[in-house]
Amino acid sequence: MTSTASFRNDLIIRGGAPNENRFFVDDIEVPVINHFFYPRIICVQQVSSMWTLTAGATDIGLTLDGPLSKKSTFLFSARRSYLQFLFKAIGLPFLPTYTDFNMKYKYKIDNKNEISFIGLGAIDDFSLN
Repeated sequence: MTSTASFRNDLIIRGGAPNENRFFVDDIEVPVINHFFYPRIICVQQVSSMWTLTAGATDIGLTLDGPLSKKSTFLFSARRSYLQFLFKAIGLPFLPTYTDFNMKYKYKIDNKNEISFIGLGAIDDFSLN
């Protein structure tokens, strides 16, 4: 996979245009997959086995995960941009802000069965300076 020009967020897979591809996370279609990629990671700091802090060139994120009991696990991740502060300081006319999150809770009923709850969300907010 590669990305197109820097002002676009399309993912191109060899043999198809961005609008000809579909993306799934745990069998759930994700219409805007670019929210769930970290192309410019500067620092990843795993503070403990339960949480990780990520700081990138444009955003900061936090991931929490681990067991809740012998039969259940969870994962929660959230990310928020801070590029809008730089854009405002240098006087650019647009202020892009994005926030996204994903979560998963899994409960093992027995050796052959489990149930999962999954949540995905993203907010894009572009305002004019």
